[in-house]
Amino acid sequence: MSVAGTAAPRRSAALVWAVALSAYVAAVFHRSSLGVLRIVAFWFPGRRNPMLVQLTCTLGQFGAVLGAVPLVALLHQAGWTPAFLAAAALGTTVLTMVVAAVRDTPHREHAAAPTPDLATVRRDLAAAWAQPGTRLGLWTHFVTQFSGSVFALLWGYPFLVQGQGMTPTAAASLLTLMTLAGLLTGPLVAYLCARHPFRRSVLVLTVTAATAAIWAVVLAWPGRAPGWLLVALVVVLAANGPGSAIGFDYARTGPPAHQRCGAPAARPW
Repeated sequence: MSVAGTAAPRRSAALVWAVALSAYVAAVFHRSSLGVLRIVAFWFPGRRNPMLVQLTCTLGQFGAVLGAVPLVALLHQAGWTPAFLAAAALGTTVLTMVVAAVRDTPHREHAAAPTPDLATVRRDLAAAWAQPGTRLGLWTHFVTQFSGSVFALLWGYPFLVQGQGMTPTAAASLLTLMTLAGLLTGPLVAYLCARHPFRRSVLVLTVTAATAAIWAVVLAWPGRAPGWLLVALVVVLAANGPGSAIGFDYARTGPPAHQRCGAPAARPW
């Protein structure tokens, strides 16, 4: 009894630490992604920017998938310490290369700008939020990405296995198909945004409506949904990620240049 009573608080404490560290990693990831998108906005303005933003978001997610495979293999062969030391060394190498080679902007007046104080940051964030493009970008990012992200990261796998009776291998294959479909959808969305910048809202509404429609069909289907319908579901959900990146394009073209760091920072993810 005493052993069991001691183990339960330890598991609870470990769970709290795991959640806290996951939140910290997510915060660091999104903070770094904001910096990358701001650099892209300065170095690749105009019609090339949507394509570069889509490639940044898509390849970033795909890189995380590829990075997990060798990390898991090294973890099983060499153990925790060598695996994470190797990951830390690789991260340090990449950081050194970025510091040495990457510049914030090609414009010297922006590069030499002093670091703002907290009051200036609050004022700039308030000014960025006052721009309609900022708010439109935030809600675009939230509405379009929500369903696909929750499905891919949280309950998509148990929904397919336990709810739809698929084998674990088949469910994993569908999630992989979702990633591949997102890789193909991203450049298409970027091309349409660059070619028709005044029709971006049509793309957002199309992605949102298609997501709602496919979920309505899947959930209303009597019994378990057939395989072809589940394939259609993951293909439609794959467009959520590229569709959410349109929000960054709104934030890029809406606020003035000096507010573009604050505008994407208001995003909900």
